[in-house]
Amino acid sequence: MRIENRTPFVAEATITIDPDGRESYLLVVKGTYDLGPPGQPPVVAEEQRSLVYADAYHGDPASSSILEAYDFAPSKPMTDIVVVGAAYAPRERAVTRTTVRLVVAGLIDKSIDVTGERLWERTLAGRVQPGEPRPFTRMPLTYERAFGGQDTTFSDASRHRFHRDNLVGCGLHANPDLDTILGTRVPNLAFAGHEQRHWNEIVPTAGFAFVCPHWTPRIGYAGTYDQAWMDQRYPFLPDDFDERYHQAAPGDQIVAEIKGGEGVLLQNMHPDGMQRFTLPKADLPVRFLFVDRSDMIVTPKLDTVVIWADEMKLSLVWRARVPVKGKLYALRAIVIGHCSQYWLSLQRSWKPYFKGVSKYVEWKSVR
Repeated sequence: MRIENRTPFVAEATITIDPDGRESYLLVVKGTYDLGPPGQPPVVAEEQRSLVYADAYHGDPASSSILEAYDFAPSKPMTDIVVVGAAYAPRERAVTRTTVRLVVAGLIDKSIDVTGERLWERTLAGRVQPGEPRPFTRMPLTYERAFGGQDTTFSDASRHRFHRDNLVGCGLHANPDLDTILGTRVPNLAFAGHEQRHWNEIVPTAGFAFVCPHWTPRIGYAGTYDQAWMDQRYPFLPDDFDERYHQAAPGDQIVAEIKGGEGVLLQNMHPDGMQRFTLPKADLPVRFLFVDRSDMIVTPKLDTVVIWADEMKLSLVWRARVPVKGKLYALRAIVIGHCSQYWLSLQRSWKPYFKGVSKYVEWKSVR
């Protein structure tokens, strides 16, 4: 099987196993665009971002958040919209607070308040409260700076606490011992009206970036891996596996569909302040050609939009899945993009060559 890629994008195909154990061909196409001046349409980038085969983290996967999620999810029922970047002070003049905002016309309008570095301090009256924020010009929009984390300061491990929405954040305190609280970081990122003001307050995790697969809500969609699964389903996915597990965006950034043409606004995520652009419309037909000279035309679904705000880049990922017809080698080629009828007629007139009668019999059996 070969890929005939007639687009400027990168593409790769593999075999995936459906939840019911059946095999499917999975095609992933990834396109990268340059974001120009505000109001200008994105243009196809000369250098395309590579496909990602495993989640890439900011640091140690055990203690950091995802920088870029893997591209080979078997399916996504909806569309992820993710922003990777930082908050910038307006006009690059240091501030102690600012607000960043993501708007996707008619689908998303989300703001996060960003505050400079603060530590938990004790006042002269003995009250524990956040200290004064330090000025900043740039603040990474990572989950390490949002509410979350874990408190393992108790000597009794059964009393340890974990914030399952964000295991790498800061601000979670269960131990009232002030020695474990004073001098620790207060979250930099918060939704309006949900800033952490008390050391033991639980507030929502604020972020625009990828959510780790072992955090909630994603882990809740993974299914049940118990003895019944071992006895009845292994090595296939459990019956209660939910494909929403593959959705890697925050819940309020998962939308039903992106068609292209939607306006996008980023506020204070670039030194220039406000950025506006329109999501591109890509004409991306895909044709699966089989050894029996049949073919199948599919329209891949755009299910991942990643805005690289610092780099002023945009990545779009399309996905197509087609059930295996008979044997795996029944698929001869995948054509991405437009092709002439003459070229197709040449492909259909292809005459196979077999190394022996047995190979011919095998090929004949899938026709």
